Amino acid sequence: MKDLSVILTSAGMGSRNWPINHYSADSLIPKFMLRVMGVATGEITMRDLIHNGAHRFYVVTKELDNRYPIQSRLSDGKRLTKDMPVSVHYTNSSEDEMNNGSGDGILRAIHNHHLTGDSVILTNDNLYGVNDWQKVLDYHRQKPGRKRKLMTILADKVAPTEDVLKNFGIFIVAPDGRIEQVLEKVGTIEKLIQRSGRSIEEILVGNKVWVNTAGYFVNNNAMRQIEREQWVIDERKNSSNFDMAGSLIKGCVERELPIYTYKIDEWADLGTNDNYLSTVEDLLSGGKFAIEKILESEMIADPDGSGKLIPAYIHNPPGTEGNVWIHSGTYFDKRNGTPSLKELIEQRKVKIGPNVFIGRGSTIKENAEIHHAAIEKNVTVEANSEITHSVIFEHCHIFPYAIINGSILGVHNFVYSSKTAPTRIEESYTGPRLEIPKDKHLIGTTVYFPYHFKEGKEIISNKELIPTVQDVLRRVANQTPIQEYDPEKTRIMLVNGP
Repeated sequence: MKDLSVILTSAGMGSRNWPINHYSADSLIPKFMLRVMGVATGEITMRDLIHNGAHRFYVVTKELDNRYPIQSRLSDGKRLTKDMPVSVHYTNSSEDEMNNGSGDGILRAIHNHHLTGDSVILTNDNLYGVNDWQKVLDYHRQKPGRKRKLMTILADKVAPTEDVLKNFGIFIVAPDGRIEQVLEKVGTIEKLIQRSGRSIEEILVGNKVWVNTAGYFVNNNAMRQIEREQWVIDERKNSSNFDMAGSLIKGCVERELPIYTYKIDEWADLGTNDNYLSTVEDLLSGGKFAIEKILESEMIADPDGSGKLIPAYIHNPPGTEGNVWIHSGTYFDKRNGTPSLKELIEQRKVKIGPNVFIGRGSTIKENAEIHHAAIEKNVTVEANSEITHSVIFEHCHIFPYAIINGSILGVHNFVYSSKTAPTRIEESYTGPRLEIPKDKHLIGTTVYFPYHFKEGKEIISNKELIPTVQDVLRRVANQTPIQEYDPEKTRIMLVNGP
């Protein structure tokens, strides 16, 4: 693994995760930086690969919203491990206009960084669970014939549901693992049969189809030769989007180049809000991917001031139920004279679990109930609130008697609520920095920043709440009388939704 290069792609705008991945109306949280149980998604696979011996990383980024936060987080890679030297390199801003799709960007990264040997290419909106990375690399390097494999694709066999056929690429695979056809997001079984020219019996493998997880082991030297072939040159020049799967891989398969599948052990897609929420719930159940190894390895200074190191997270503290992870600072801390979470749990004044993560700097107050939920850092959950089957991003404040179920709240949401005017949020997704008044009931609703709610009792069901010009100007004005601003002269950006 030490001679393997790792290419990570984080160049998209993350539109399928709008609005939960917004910092504001015109700035985004990169997919790499979206947190899963306190860890940036991109770091989960990075740390797993480092643990298995990889140490050279190349990140394909695009635009400031991707590049700056990721570079600030990772820098040169030294913070990722103390056990071995790790280097992290990035594409630069001059390549933003050059890179024309994922396939184009990956070929350029291999070329510009003069990569030889083999690389593994992974996208940052997926989690990859591989029990033995070296075993996959060894398989990739085997010669099925006279030539080495050009590429080995991490693939999974899943039931051909409408969601799968609509959102993922499908492979038709020969018995020896060689890919015979690439079919991108066909939508239905009927279209899969039509476009493949095969019967359903020929397509299905035990009532399942092979799905592309966007994880690729590639022979860098062979890829540099492919880059010089005329069909690749022409398509990169003339296509509006030279995609990795739909353009490069499909073209190689059509020319009968040796591309094979390898059945991945675990895989999760975070690329839509529904998938993100279901994946976090799955991780909270325990034993998935490398997330628990990361939490177990984290250390912090003991809050008692002794200077000794203690585990950053406490797993299944007494009084909790099921698989529970609580940051040590959150567990022991007494804020503003209030009891610690440890005391509240031991006195059975809160109910935590099963399947809960609570990040650092968060405050949970008396009679709160949390299960099947991730509470990220610096969140306040007031008394008598209930949070279930949800993800609460950083810096949110959940007021008393609020009920949140099956939802994702973006960063810095204030959910106002009281005993006489409780707020309920169910199966909804909210953008950042929103203020949700008391007595609101959101059901199946998506809210974009900076939408402004009216005061008073209200049920909002299956809506997409887009901010008006006045909503945006209210934020721009920053408490200054709104009539002083001319909408025609004020430059704003409205989020129109994915």
